[in-house]
This record gives sequence, C-alpha cells and structure tokens, in this order.
Amino acid sequence: MNDGAGHVLMSKSFFWPMFKRAWDKSFTIVNIQSAFTKTGIWPTDGKEVIQRITRPSIIMRERSLGALKTPKSSKAIRRF
Repeated sequence: MNDGAGHVLMSKSFFWPMFKRAWDKSFTIVNIQSAFTKTGIWPTDGKEVIQRITRPSIIMRERSLGALKTPKSSKAIRRF
C-alpha cells in the first residue's frame, strides 16, 4: 500500500483471508453484547431506542397573534 499510494489490486483470493481475520477479531461475544446493550435492544430499554430514533423537538417562541403573517414564498414557508 505504501508503494502504490493506497491503491491495491485486490482479488477474491487475497481479500478473504484478510476479511476473515478482521471478522474473527471483531465479532466476539463481548462486542456483540455491548452493541445490543448500547442501543437499548437488550436488556430492553425502550427509552434508549426512542431517544436515538426521534429528532429533537423545535421550541417555537411565542408571538402575539398580530405578529403572524401569511408566508408568500416557499422560502418564507420553510422559515415559518
């Protein structure tokens, strides 16, 4: 990789042994259990899952009724 500026000619016969070693080192019981715990999948923690998949709500500041104007362009609608 050093001689080829990061470009490597890779064939299936070279790829598989490298992939297999990386797979064996990364897919351990500890890593798998840690991933399930971190995401709240197991033990079941619904709050953790909901927190990760929902967008934060936008807090709108209160305006007086007289200050509201009808948006007249698509940019104004997006801003609203």
